[in-house]
Amino acid sequence: MSLTILRLLFFLLLVYIHEGVHCLIFRPCSRSLSPRPNTKSRENGASALALGKISMAPVLVKFPTSQSTFSSETSQISNELVQELLLPPERRDQDRISSLAKQLVQTKVSFDPTECLDGPLYFSNVIEGPSPLWEKLGIPLISKNLQGQQYTYNSKEKSVINYAEIFGSALHLRAYGTYEQDVSSPLLEESENKENDPVSSFFQNAFSSLTPTTAQMPELLTCPIDFVVTVEKASICLGDNNRINIPISGQGYLRVLYADPKLRIFVSPKSTTDDRWEKEGLMVAQVAVDQKDPSFGLLS
Repeated sequence: MSLTILRLLFFLLLVYIHEGVHCLIFRPCSRSLSPRPNTKSRENGASALALGKISMAPVLVKFPTSQSTFSSETSQISNELVQELLLPPERRDQDRISSLAKQLVQTKVSFDPTECLDGPLYFSNVIEGPSPLWEKLGIPLISKNLQGQQYTYNSKEKSVINYAEIFGSALHLRAYGTYEQDVSSPLLEESENKENDPVSSFFQNAFSSLTPTTAQMPELLTCPIDFVVTVEKASICLGDNNRINIPISGQGYLRVLYADPKLRIFVSPKSTTDDRWEKEGLMVAQVAVDQKDPSFGLLS
């Protein structure tokens, strides 16, 4: 019997096993996407709970993939949050933004950093926490002022450019640095415990055996994950070509709570070296700048 047929039979056996036990593994369905609280819905939900009729969704097994994948529900929530953040600040519903962000954080997605970290500038929007210094740099009369970050993530380089407009792109600040996973993070121990779980290891090894050894699988990171960011230099820029170097350096701390190709949600688990820049507890949502300004190019 050929190796391909054996792999197929083994796959069918795993599906049979999974279908037999999936009813034992459940998670609650996520909250409604309605922008306003609905008292009637809550009453109906309470009645359904009393009758034991709350619908439950099975935990999905993650298959190896060449790209980040997200459920249709997660993608819908992400799209709604992006659309809300693209509105002018005075038209945004901050309660709705906070609710959508929390729903995304709860998904604890796995993502491909080459798709969801590496890329163009993502402009930042404060969701909650202490106001950062970079948010105050822009002149209020210029409503288009952008602040954000451009990450590079590949095998050769993990770098970041922090970007804050003072008077539009004509006068802005750039701070350059590098970043790496925080090896002292308490999240690492939690991740290792999950990897050592016998059930998870069984399915991971089983599906790995069905994947051709020649295939190059991507590195997937699972939220939440911590990074240390080290800023080494900074410049005040007049346009794109004229720069004045200024002495800024230090460390910041980044926890990725959610990431997809258009949207990221970060929180600061610790304050920066100079805590005027960012204090512990600051949560921001970052949207890819091409969603707001398709002509905005890569920073260098």
